[in-house]
Amino acid sequence: MGNRTFDEPYSNLEDSLRVERKREAVRELCYGLKGIRNIKEYFGGLGYMAETLLKVFPKSHILCQEISDKCLLALRHRLPISRVKVKHQDFFNDCETLKYDLITLDWNTFTLLQYRKNKPLQQAIKRVLSCQPRCIILNDSAINK
Repeated sequence: MGNRTFDEPYSNLEDSLRVERKREAVRELCYGLKGIRNIKEYFGGLGYMAETLLKVFPKSHILCQEISDKCLLALRHRLPISRVKVKHQDFFNDCETLKYDLITLDWNTFTLLQYRKNKPLQQAIKRVLSCQPRCIILNDSAINK
């Protein structure tokens, strides 16, 4: 991540273009979805996904989950508290069973290619699927490599 601070946009052109391509893909994916009111983002990061989802679904509320203290600060700084709840939570220890209309799994260190060999990842994904979300957005790090 270089010298970039956690509360400012990407500082180099390549990272900025990557974020903009992801935002455009999310807008396209969500174009026809109706009635999305509650969203859970398991890896909140710097808040770019949540920021995009708030624009696509203007009546929605989002729960952003993150384990990095620096990312938690960025999320709280970037996103409106009236529509976004930010929670310090580890994906692998999340036992919540609430139903969400949309769930995002936007991870940069895990990939579904690890699914067969990584028992904690298997259990976590099964737990997510057991909540029966209407939609899941998955951004797999292996696709970018």
